[in-house]
Amino acid sequence: MILTLKDVERRLVEAKAGYDKCNTQLADLKEQYAQHVADKDLLGFTEQLTHGATVESFQHAVDTLKIERDEYASTYRLIKAVKNQMLLEEADEFTIPDEYLMDPKSVDLKDLVKKNAEAKEAKRLAAEDEERRAAALEKWGQIIEDIQYEDDKFQYLVNELIPVEGEAETLAGELLRAIMWLLHRDSNDGDKFYMGYGLESCGSAAAFLADHGYEESISSMIDNFRYDDDINDEFYTKELEKLAELITTDILNSDELYLTKNTESCHNTNYKWIKENQPRFDYSFALSDKVERYLEETDCTTSDVEGYLDFEGWDNSFEDAEINVFNTGVELSNLTYDGFVTIQEWVEPYSKFETFWEDIENSLKDEFGELKDEDDEEDDDEDESLEESLFVDKVEAESAGYVDDDISSLAAYLDL
Repeated sequence: MILTLKDVERRLVEAKAGYDKCNTQLADLKEQYAQHVADKDLLGFTEQLTHGATVESFQHAVDTLKIERDEYASTYRLIKAVKNQMLLEEADEFTIPDEYLMDPKSVDLKDLVKKNAEAKEAKRLAAEDEERRAAALEKWGQIIEDIQYEDDKFQYLVNELIPVEGEAETLAGELLRAIMWLLHRDSNDGDKFYMGYGLESCGSAAAFLADHGYEESISSMIDNFRYDDDINDEFYTKELEKLAELITTDILNSDELYLTKNTESCHNTNYKWIKENQPRFDYSFALSDKVERYLEETDCTTSDVEGYLDFEGWDNSFEDAEINVFNTGVELSNLTYDGFVTIQEWVEPYSKFETFWEDIENSLKDEFGELKDEDDEEDDDEDESLEESLFVDKVEAESAGYVDDDISSLAAYLDL
């Protein structure tokens, strides 16, 4: 409720009159009670008061009048404090919540003054905004009149509504500033707002557009790439241009976007949801020959190898990536675009592939020991084969009647 100084004076008079009336009634009630007691006619007195109630009705009547008197007193003190504050501020009016007038006894005067100040500020801002909107509406009329002669309406609005530096004054201007930034980063650096460095450079601008009516367009661009990662740069550019055209149409069809004051920068909008919904990739690559041999020839398991592949610890681009090691290769899933590019750089070409596995091979060597040399393995295989061959020949010779110590006979049998 808004009170003028005249309202305050009237309420002070009413509160004082109510207070005095209660005091008068209390005095009359006590005087009547005393008279009836003196006349020993207390029963008649209570009947006069309450139409046949008990003697306690006198005390009840007194208590009721005291409560009413206290309420008038609290109201008087509250309104008196409001008047003093108005005189102090030289204010013409004072805003007081209705609930404060209903329960004046519990009012915190400091809080009341604070709320009045807030109400005054809100009123001032509303008046200021109304004045701004009136001026903006006049300017918007001129823009609408001039733009009909322009071929490139988008660029005309950009020139009119986006300042040289800083955020735009109007929501329409900041929407244009956001889409212009996405187009600029795409044209200059190929940044896409939903992956790689584009998340950092453009994510906020895209989130700003999503927060102000264009979530469907922004989400669609993410989904298009998620389900078809062969989408090229030209397609992305065309999608941005379609969004720019849609924003232009909306601005021209609704003066409210121009009349609405902008309250934030499109470069400071939280883009967490875009980051969480960025496209993810899979990538597989082979184990090194040595790692495969450790799996085949030692007690090493794929879990042991996986334990040495600390991708997330090596580079934060592998955040949330999932890893699976098989007997012949590694499969990475749920990779961010940066993680996808990074792992390709680590294992392609073959020279980098060898370097990637070198430390892991050394770790496996420390845990499971040195692998047997491949040349030694070949010699062992040849010796084993020769032993098997000689054993077969010996068996055949013995069956033919030759004995071990008859070298010449055995040699003759073997045709040596």
